[in-house]
Amino acid sequence: MEALDAGPIGNPSSVHAAGRRARALVETARASVARALGADPLDVVLTAGGTEGITLAIEGVARARARGASTGRVAWCTAVDHPAVLAAMDASRVRVGSTERIEVPRGLPPSAASLVERAREREVAFVACPWIHHETGVVFPVGEYARALAPLGVPLVVDAIQALGRVPIDVATLAADVVVVASEKVGGPAGAGALWVRRGAAFDPVPRGGGQERGRRGGTEPLLALVGLGAAASEAATELERRGRELDALGRTWIDRVCAMGGLLNAADAPRHLGIVSTAFEGVRSDHLVAALDVDGVAISAGSACSSGRPEPSPSLLAMYPDEPWRARASLRASFGPELAVTDVERAAELLNVALLRLRR
Repeated sequence: MEALDAGPIGNPSSVHAAGRRARALVETARASVARALGADPLDVVLTAGGTEGITLAIEGVARARARGASTGRVAWCTAVDHPAVLAAMDASRVRVGSTERIEVPRGLPPSAASLVERAREREVAFVACPWIHHETGVVFPVGEYARALAPLGVPLVVDAIQALGRVPIDVATLAADVVVVASEKVGGPAGAGALWVRRGAAFDPVPRGGGQERGRRGGTEPLLALVGLGAAASEAATELERRGRELDALGRTWIDRVCAMGGLLNAADAPRHLGIVSTAFEGVRSDHLVAALDVDGVAISAGSACSSGRPEPSPSLLAMYPDEPWRARASLRASFGPELAVTDVERAAELLNVALLRLRR
């Protein structure tokens, strides 16, 4: 038995004093996330990270559509979605019949009109897409997608994990059905995330192992991580405009320096957010560049963190550039945060130039 006079923090689902203290912290975090999304806290489901959020979102929509009277027979995502989305979509086949991946040639997102045209020819269960692409920073017109698909009765699941803290989010006007965010992308601790579910949306809870979050997920809430998520989301929303200006300056500096040394901007013609930049260096392997820069104290990657430890080339870049497969093995992904200054980016570019000259020799 816990000593309640010491003020311990218990399980948020417990009804004793320690549990009530924990529940209050969880609900404070939920309210902070809701404010950052322009949402009602009752519509926010707290999760143990982005991957769990993506899985719950896609499975929840797929379950609801599978039992619906007007069941769609195909679900769509893009060919460049995050690996968590692709895995969840593959798993949803057993419920919706089939899944298809929409091509994104050279990083250019499909238009809303093209999605509607295709949807009118098929029975579509739902569509999933990123808001900001996790490797290239390409911005997808998710609001246009949601407004175009809604009259057809096609739900939209938005992976907004890279969007939180980078672009304004107002789910009340977005018209999407489910939006997923995560803690670490806004400077919070790993192991916490959230999904917003539009009230009345086709969504079946997936409470594996318990009935937490009002029956919408299972498992004890990761209390400390959620407290960190709430604080980070609140700060990100408050500092959004300032952070946007800083990220623009960092991204533009990096692009200018890298292109001056012969690098090619991936998805150069697509709308983008400069907080994430992907550049290719023909004739140089990205893993060699990552290792060389790591020695000099520069943390940079060859792709998303979820796949950077694998030897395979970037699936996203292979899908974007099927006619230039070398890009998938010769690209660097730079992600900028508020802790960096322009001088840090300039120094990293100098070190990259030295590494390129050495490797090319």
